[in-house]
Amino acid sequence: MLSERRVIQMTRMEMRRQRDMAEIAPFVDMDKKDYVSLHNWLGFIVGSVFYWIIVGAALLGVVSVLADDLNRELLMSLALVSVIGYIVFIFFYRSWYFRYSMRRFREAKRKINLMKKDWDILAEIYEDERQATKPTVDLDLLFPEGSLGENE
Repeated sequence: MLSERRVIQMTRMEMRRQRDMAEIAPFVDMDKKDYVSLHNWLGFIVGSVFYWIIVGAALLGVVSVLADDLNRELLMSLALVSVIGYIVFIFFYRSWYFRYSMRRFREAKRKINLMKKDWDILAEIYEDERQATKPTVDLDLLFPEGSLGENE
C-alpha cells in the first residue's frame, strides 16, 4: 500500500526531475576540472571567432572608406591595433566566460545534490514503512515456560 508521504515525495522528485534534468544532464558525470578546461577552450574558440568577425567587418568598413589613402603604415597600424585588441578582448572574455561557466557548474551540482537528498528521504520513508510493517512475534506464545529446556 502506498503511503501519502511516499506519494508526495515521489511526486516532488518527478517534478524536480522534469524541471531540471535537461539543464543538469551534462554535469552529472563531469568533474569540475574537466568542465573548467572544456569551457576554457570553448571560451577561447568562441571569443576568437566572435572577435575576428566583428574586427573583420570593421576593417572592411574602414578600408572601403579610406580606399584612396591606403598605405603600408596605415595597414600595419590597423593590424597591430587589431592584434592588441584581440589579446585584451580574449583576456577579459575568457575571465568572464570562466566565471559564467563556474556559476552554471555550481548551480547544476547544487541541483544534483538536492536530487540526491530527495532519494535519501525516499529511502528513509521506505525504511520507516518497512519498520512499521515488520511483524512482531510474542515468544511466550510460541515457547511456553519450560519448553525451551529450562531446568526448574
